Amino acid sequence: MVGYILISTIGSHEGRYHSHGQILLAYLGAYVVVRYGLSALYLIGRPNVPARRKLVLFLFGTPAAILLNACLLVPTRYMALAKLFDNRWQTRELSAAQISRLRQTAATQ
Repeated sequence: MVGYILISTIGSHEGRYHSHGQILLAYLGAYVVVRYGLSALYLIGRPNVPARRKLVLFLFGTPAAILLNACLLVPTRYMALAKLFDNRWQTRELSAAQISRLRQTAATQ
């Protein structure tokens, strides 16, 4: 979604898709709010972490988690989805030609 909004906004030159920039900002803002909310819920449930450490984790760990999620985990998920129906998991098996060559080699020895 982010890629579509960026490409269509840049490609439109303030034409048909001029409002996509606002939609992108709203989407990113909602994403950040949700990530901070999830981080707060997680930290509240950690009884053995001191309050000062929780605050540091909330202020510095949450942006790091956002960057990690947006730059590494989300693209990895989409790549995995793209390869979901790839049935080539049997690539390590020998082909029929290789099997016949092995049999011929074994028979001659």
